[in-house]
Amino acid sequence: MTRARRPVDLTATTGGRRLLFTGLYFCEGAPIGFLWWALPSVLRSRGVDTAVIGALLGWLVLPWALKWVWAPLVDRVRTQRFGLRAWITAAQLGMAASLVPLLLVDPLEDFDRLATALVFHAVFASTQDAAIDALMIRVTPAGSADA
Repeated sequence: MTRARRPVDLTATTGGRRLLFTGLYFCEGAPIGFLWWALPSVLRSRGVDTAVIGALLGWLVLPWALKWVWAPLVDRVRTQRFGLRAWITAAQLGMAASLVPLLLVDPLEDFDRLATALVFHAVFASTQDAAIDALMIRVTPAGSADA
């Protein structure tokens, strides 16, 4: 007789929450870290003017600065089937999809397409951040060592 396996719920234990949120924040933050710190060096080494790089970075930071505008939507717009985990998954898929065009883009030849894709990526990443924060708040017991 085979018993059905229950899915692992990492939010049920302190160690599971630490593992889950470490992974989620890494998935969100690693690409943004590259965009904010490594990309400017790469672009500058390819001859892109510093004013253009600065403008691009300004656009990439903007979704994070304005995250407060759509974070309440992420927190409230949920159904039984589309909850915070679905927001996180959708944001991750959007992050990945926004990076696909970059496989075909030469930053010098098509800078506008590069900038557009990266801004979309930043919007998805900041949306994921809002959903991860909301999930962490919901699953962490008040007064626990995780808080």
